[in-house]
This record gives sequence, structure tokens and C-alpha cells, in this order.
Amino acid sequence: HDCTMGAAWLDRPMTNVILMGVAFLTVLTAFQTSSFYQASILEDLGYGSLGFYSLSLLYAFFAVFNFIAPYVISVVGLRTCMAMGAFLYFLMMASLIEIVPAVFLVASALNGVGAALFWTAQGSAITNCSSASTRGRNTGIFWGITQCSLLMGATASLIVIKTPTSSEAISAGTARLLYIVLAAICFVGVCFVFTLRDLGVAEEPKPILRSVRETFAMVGDRDMVLICLLILYSGMELSFWQAQYPHIVGGKETRISLDPDTFTPQCISYLLLVVGVAEISGSILLGKLSDRVGRWPVVLFAGFLQGVAYILIYVNLVKQAMTPSLPLAFICGFMLGFADSVYNTQVFSILGALFSQRSAPAFALNFTAKAIAAAAAFYYSPHLDIPYQLLLLGAMLVLGTAAFVWTDLYTVRPRASEAHSLINADTKDAPSYT
Repeated sequence: HDCTMGAAWLDRPMTNVILMGVAFLTVLTAFQTSSFYQASILEDLGYGSLGFYSLSLLYAFFAVFNFIAPYVISVVGLRTCMAMGAFLYFLMMASLIEIVPAVFLVASALNGVGAALFWTAQGSAITNCSSASTRGRNTGIFWGITQCSLLMGATASLIVIKTPTSSEAISAGTARLLYIVLAAICFVGVCFVFTLRDLGVAEEPKPILRSVRETFAMVGDRDMVLICLLILYSGMELSFWQAQYPHIVGGKETRISLDPDTFTPQCISYLLLVVGVAEISGSILLGKLSDRVGRWPVVLFAGFLQGVAYILIYVNLVKQAMTPSLPLAFICGFMLGFADSVYNTQVFSILGALFSQRSAPAFALNFTAKAIAAAAAFYYSPHLDIPYQLLLLGAMLVLGTAAFVWTDLYTVRPRASEAHSLINADTKDAPSYT
């Protein structure tokens, strides 16, 4: 059955896109909220840095299984794979209701496997449910629904978390209630996957070893190496705003002394809300801006925003050159989220322009490199002092941004100009029949 058939606006393909968006919205509401809170909750419950190690393990397994997911999808189908992926997210949420560290770490690793299945299947399903004329619309609708996950998660956690001061530990009962709610929300997402119909079939995958070989062969390409600097940075900054920064703002980072009555666990929910608004507004505003001015000015602006945010975080919360300000901490969170919304879209855009004939290995390396960087950053977060984390982020930000700008200006644009000149020359030399 062709998934692109149907004349009405709300035909089966459009229905699938909306239902898929709702499925991802609910699953990511649970996952994003858990990511923001689990480092603080597990530390309060006496499990030390288990929350950071869990996320490190998750992203490491995602990086590895990224190569295997296409084969699983080709065997069991898109909907089944998406359902398996969503269920493995649910399994991790459920493992936090009654914590057994070994079980929780296994569930985290399985969540990494599930994430690879979930996202790879989603990419194929959106493609199958779109024609050339509806691809942009369908992708926009899907991401528009999905990006509300941070806002939904903030609302859910604000209702549950009532701890009035960071000097008071988040109780086991509160943590259990939060993860029961998140597991229930995630399970709704699993159910929504089963409402999908006529998703078509995934492309026949290449042999695994050939896929791995082609992907890592991209490392020998100078342009890919330069873009990889920004990809690696995007993985590192993801881990910072998703786990380390909420840990600080919630007053649970023991290496920084903040007023426990101002920086409370509920502040993590407000930060989640702020970052959610920033991600949505950044996607809309900077996406339109990049269409007008190009890729490199937008990435440069995003880099400037995050650079200023790191400096303000150091001055406000780490060095405490003044009385630590919660509103300023939220402003920094907004700047981090607003700039973060740029990296995925602009990296995808430049990879498509540079490697149109080798897009599959280029995008595979993008996902793998970002996941490896995130896994490493989640792992070192409990061990590396905050000033050094900010210094490392700042250094990688400068390197990644400079490499991206250089590549866009001196490789992509000259190629585009050359192609445009060739087209004009061919048009001029074409015989006239008038």
C-alpha cells in the first residue's frame, strides 16, 4: 500500500504524521523530564552519580546500535520497531520507580538501543508518508508537536515536585510518584504507536560491516573532520543543559554553594519550561533567518549566545562575583536552549550540501559522533570541576563554530557558485529554437 496516497488533507499519511508526533511527544516528555531530574533525585536517594552514568551508558549504546537498527527494522518492520523502541523508553522510566542500580543501568543501556530503533524507524516512516510536495509540511508538523515535550514535562514535574528547599532531599515517595507519572505518560506513547497504519517498508540496508566501513571512511574527508568538531561540541553541550545545568540550578550540585531557599528542586521544572520555550522559538526564528542570510551567520550567532551564557554561568553561579541570581540563571538556560535549536538543523543542512552523494554515511557519522561526545560528557560531569567543564565547552564551541564557518564560506559556497555558473553557461550555450 502506498503511504503517500490520499487526496484529502487529513488522509492516512497526514493522520500517521500527527499520531507519530503525539507518540514521540509523550515518550520524549517522559525521557526529557527524567534526564533533567534524575541526577538530582538519585543523588538525594543515596546513589551518588548514578544518574550521570546512566545517561552516559544510554548514549554509548545508542552510538553503537545506530549501525544495527536499519537491519532490525528491515526484518520486523517500521511500526514494530517503533513500538519496541518506545517500550524500551518505558522500561527505563519503570526501572526508576523502585531503583535497583544494576537493573536501572541495564534498562539505560536498553533505552539506548530503543532510541536507535525509535528514531531510525521514525525517519523512514516520515519519508514513506511524504511526497516531494508534502515532505516539508509533514516534517514541520511532526517537529512542531514533538517540541512541546519539554513544556509538557515541565508542567507534569511542577505538579509532582513540591520540595520547598534544596537543603531538603527529594523524598523516595516524591521520586516514585514522579516516575509513575512519567512511566504512564511514556506508556501512552507506546499505545499511540500501535494506531499507525500503512507505514510502508524501510529501504533494504547495506551489510553492517560495509556500512561501518563507509561511515568511518568519512573521517578521512577534511570537510567532514571540520564539521565533526561542531558535531562533537553539540553532544557535549547537550549533556550540559540536559543534566549538569539542571543539577546546578536545582541547588543539588554539592561543588557549588547556593541559597537553598532560592535554588530549589522546583527550579529544575521552571528551567525545563524555559529551555522548552527557547528550543521552540529558536527553531522557528533562526530557521527562517538561516533561509535569508545563510548557515554560517546563524551558527555564529548561536555560538555567541552560548559563549555569553557560559561566561554568565561562571560569574553568576560558580565564581559568584555577585549574589547568585535565579532570573539570570534562567536567562542563561534560555540562551543555551535557543542556540541549541540551531545545531541540528544547520549541521543537517551543511552535510546535505557537502555530501549529497554520500548522505547515509555522513548522517550516520553525525549521529554516532554526537552520541559518543554526549556519552563522554555525561561520564566526566561528576568528576570534572564545573569551571573546567565550562572551559572545555568554551574551547570546543570556538573550534566547532570556526570550523563550521570556514567550511560553509570556503567550501560549500564556492561549490554552489561554481554549480550556478555551470548552469548559467549551459543555458547560454543551449541552441535556440525560437
